Amino acid sequence: MNNRKYIKNSANARQRFSIRKLTIGTASVLLGTVFYLGTSETTAQAASADSAEKEVQTVATSPIVKNEATTVKSSADTNAKTQIVHQKTAELAKTDVENKTDKSTVQATEANVDKKDDKPVATKDVNSAEKVRQNTQTLDTLKAVPTNTAELNESKAENTYTDFTVDKDKIDTEDSVTFNFSTNEAKAGDVYKIVIPETTTDGFDGTTKDGESTDKNPATIDSVDFGQFDSSYGTATKTYDADKKQWVITDTFTHDNTSSQPIILTTSNHFRDDKLHSTGTFTRQAFLYKNDHLLKTVEFKQTVTDSVYLYWEQGGDSKNSLYTTKGNKVNVDSNENYPLLANTDYEWHLNISNFNENFNYGTTLEIPMPENFVLNTDATNKANNSDLSAYNASFSQDGTVVKLTLPQLSEAQLSRASNIYSAVKIIGQFKMDVPRGNTQLSNSNQPTITQQTNAVGDKSSSSINPVTVTILGKDHGLDSLPIGDIFTATIDPDRYEFKSDGSIDDSKPVTPMEDTRNHNLNSSISARNTTAYNLKNVVMTVNIPDGMNISGLSVPSNTNGFKYTFTLADGTTETGSVDVNNQSTILKDNAGKLIKKVVLTFDELNAFESTPNFGLNGVLAKTYADGSEVKVGNNLHTDLYVTADGINNSSAPALFTQNQIIVEKIPVRPEVHYNTITASGRQDNKVPGASEAGRISSYISDLLNKPEKLTYYAVLPINTVLSSINKTALPRDVKITSFKVNGRTVVKISGEFTATNQNWELVLNNSNLITHLNLSSDLQVYLALPEGKKLSNTSYRVTDQSLLPFVENSENAYRLTTSNWDVIAATGTYSKSLAQGNQDIDLLFKGQSDDKGSWNMTFSNVLVNSEDKDTYNAVVVSHVPGTDDGKSQFDFKLKDANSVQVVNTATGDIIESGIEKYYSTENINLNSIKWDDPSLKSHFVTADKVTDWAKIKTVLTTISVVPANSTYGVTLNGYDPTFEKDLNKTAYGSSVAWTDLLKPIVINAGDKNSASITISGQSTINFKLHFNDGSQADILVPDINHTYKDGVDTVNKSDFIKATKNSDYDNAVNNKDYSLIPKAVLDAIPNGYVLDVESGAKIENSDTKYPNGMKNGTAEFGKTSMYYFDGDTVVYNLIKANSFTKKKIVVNCNNKLNTFG
Repeated sequence: MNNRKYIKNSANARQRFSIRKLTIGTASVLLGTVFYLGTSETTAQAASADSAEKEVQTVATSPIVKNEATTVKSSADTNAKTQIVHQKTAELAKTDVENKTDKSTVQATEANVDKKDDKPVATKDVNSAEKVRQNTQTLDTLKAVPTNTAELNESKAENTYTDFTVDKDKIDTEDSVTFNFSTNEAKAGDVYKIVIPETTTDGFDGTTKDGESTDKNPATIDSVDFGQFDSSYGTATKTYDADKKQWVITDTFTHDNTSSQPIILTTSNHFRDDKLHSTGTFTRQAFLYKNDHLLKTVEFKQTVTDSVYLYWEQGGDSKNSLYTTKGNKVNVDSNENYPLLANTDYEWHLNISNFNENFNYGTTLEIPMPENFVLNTDATNKANNSDLSAYNASFSQDGTVVKLTLPQLSEAQLSRASNIYSAVKIIGQFKMDVPRGNTQLSNSNQPTITQQTNAVGDKSSSSINPVTVTILGKDHGLDSLPIGDIFTATIDPDRYEFKSDGSIDDSKPVTPMEDTRNHNLNSSISARNTTAYNLKNVVMTVNIPDGMNISGLSVPSNTNGFKYTFTLADGTTETGSVDVNNQSTILKDNAGKLIKKVVLTFDELNAFESTPNFGLNGVLAKTYADGSEVKVGNNLHTDLYVTADGINNSSAPALFTQNQIIVEKIPVRPEVHYNTITASGRQDNKVPGASEAGRISSYISDLLNKPEKLTYYAVLPINTVLSSINKTALPRDVKITSFKVNGRTVVKISGEFTATNQNWELVLNNSNLITHLNLSSDLQVYLALPEGKKLSNTSYRVTDQSLLPFVENSENAYRLTTSNWDVIAATGTYSKSLAQGNQDIDLLFKGQSDDKGSWNMTFSNVLVNSEDKDTYNAVVVSHVPGTDDGKSQFDFKLKDANSVQVVNTATGDIIESGIEKYYSTENINLNSIKWDDPSLKSHFVTADKVTDWAKIKTVLTTISVVPANSTYGVTLNGYDPTFEKDLNKTAYGSSVAWTDLLKPIVINAGDKNSASITISGQSTINFKLHFNDGSQADILVPDINHTYKDGVDTVNKSDFIKATKNSDYDNAVNNKDYSLIPKAVLDAIPNGYVLDVESGAKIENSDTKYPNGMKNGTAEFGKTSMYYFDGDTVVYNLIKANSFTKKKIVVNCNNKLNTFG
């Protein structure tokens, strides 16, 4: 098979940029890849440097081999994989490049690849035989094998694509659709545009007048979100063209790449309100342009609907939304069904919801009423929206049907309309002869609203329960009704006892003797007229029980006018009146006498109307009227009598009673505790790599016990990294750790909690390693309790076997929350730089190492293949961070042969199959590497040739295949040997990477894409008081502990106590002057002791053991804070007050020093 035919038949024949091995002793070749590494020679410490140099010279003079059998033939369901071609040394020696035009003398082996073997096997067996065999090859002898350019271009042309698709055929309003723009032929400088018009092809336009569309302004399209490119190969921007009313996504490629970009369009249901719209199904289009040339048009349908909804104001049946014209609700309880008077107007209240005048081509509300109903048209129009007449709306009656017509509005009317139809009141009466007995009237037809929503007659409608009423009969006149059917009443006691669960026990009304203040011993004393009749001269009489000393009547504001008569303890009476719209007050006898009976008279109590709520204000008496003692256990008996003119047996009023037992103490609600603990998650940003993209928080509202041992498990979304933990409110002994479950990070927060404010918050960054597999994820939070304890909501107990690993198989764990976490990203093939310091749970862009922690750290150069196809022949050249890169401030070192690993960052698995690693002591200029240089000098050696790992400066790693939707990181695990001295310094990662479809992408140290690790820290110095006589234990005073930024802040004695003389202590104590000695110190000093200021302070060492062999010194005043200052303690002495002597130092006239005590 000649080369041209072979390439044509290879479905995945693409240009390869990677290193391949040939079995020619120690020689290897570089296929389609050339490095230009400058002119400097390798300084690597190799075991056989001289012999290696000879090998390089030998291969450099050898003819270049053209290998035809470098790619496995593709099939319909199997991607071709690069195979290692084994050739004999003798065959290589006989090779003549000029004779290789049509055939090759190289014997190659082609292997059939099963689909299950398409991807490299992930393994952690670092001692595998394959790895040993690979490491025996040296990169010093690698040569480039060029590919026939014409054949390559022809092959690539057959496999290039650019596509633009939409995921749905039809959507609704407030719905979303996703476009996908994908290409593998984007070149640096190409500009693609996706254009999405607001207006449909058939004229639907809901944008604002000026055409500008924002989330807050009416628009046909609510929002357009798009996946941003990784900055290494391009940018994407979104603009709105107001003149053309269209959204424009502009994708500018700065680097050749393969990419897939989602564009998410969300439609709106909030259209411009000055225009009449139509419901229906409309056609939308979107367009893809490349360099201003139209490539493709896609379209989908959008269904615009409008649904009106009708309901009774109080829901349910019409009886629940029935009022008198005075505004009194007829049935205050849904179970009531009080009869109405014939020939008397009443109101029925309805609500129209979701009515949109911008889709109204004519609407009719029809309310079938029972027979004999007559609409009060004038009253109905007046009671409804005052703007109805301005919009030509009208009420009418056709037979038994009441109609409201809502006509189509003009644009002028639409521009000023705003919720003009919502609450509707129908006022009218049943004009009829009064029946003998109570008579039910009904209409079986439902009230219905029908709205025409477009010009072709499409309609929306809604119906509710029919109208049913009962008409009061003659034989149910006021004079024939039992008194109990006319009135209902309420009298509330002083208090109620509580049940064991903390709820009120309304079966146990009480009055406590302990409450000696003036208050309402009875409250909410009220009566209600439950008839359709207006009652005259309504009289309420309250007999105050013996045992209550009532001095006043509590009256609420805005009551009906009434008259009152108090019968006082001495038998005299006092009368008065209260006008309508009064202020709340307490009516009392002018002389302060106690009240024994209250009579309240209302001129009228309308149908279904209630009196105000009154209260009997006073205190519990000590003795009864007969002089006997008021005791615990006695019963107080309050009677309320209600009557009115015209009722049957008015001399025998309705009686209502309230009893309450005297108790000694005020009822106290039991302190009932539950483990009421919740958590929540919130995502604020969906852009890949966004900092502080969201948060996970806990909240304790109640604890069963204090302390309560709690263990939280926060399962992070797979598309995030943990940025920080806000733990300032947590108890000091709480431990925070993390572990992995199926590639997911779980943050564990465990300890004893004692207060409801002891909550935590995790701040998350969006990952910048995004593939199709982690565009969508979720967060989960669980809580594990000790055995036997329960969460207040036990319905979320974890029993699912797949979830138990997240809670370390706890049998008493509960789910607190779960929510989605999505990232919108354009996918492609690109490289990323990440890092992990000793304070970081995962790899992230800005790593942090605490100066008191381990000197170990990791830099990772990650290849992201977020496409649905494998990418081959990846090469990553990683610079070991150090001061020689011009940006890093400290030198990072590798430890040994295991320091460099290729890791699947999603799963954590170490990848070994198809991996080769090479090392150089030379600081190679990453920007000078050129893949088209035909020579490769001896810059690298294999691991077995390295004698001093601390001198390795550059690592070259080859990866035969990066599977679809995978992220492979070349991790450099090492340390900072001068960690102790590198406080507040930063080191940066740098690399160059490419694949068969990706030209070299360089990340230089310190640029915007370069990950970093900064070493920083802070130290807290404690404070305590020591008893000089050793009589008591030292007293810690944490309120004046001081925290310093290591390497920046200076530790001063005055940070703790500014006083320098013992007299300063006297001044602080006597004058409460805390400027020199903090109040917290003075408060901590026990009686009989004083602070010995003049003896000064000493600093005790914490005896902390630090890693990496770092020393533990003692903090010093006047010195800059260092890591070992942390935990040290400033100590002042306390001495007994009777031994405290102030010393005055003076100089006498003879210049002799005299000391006076």
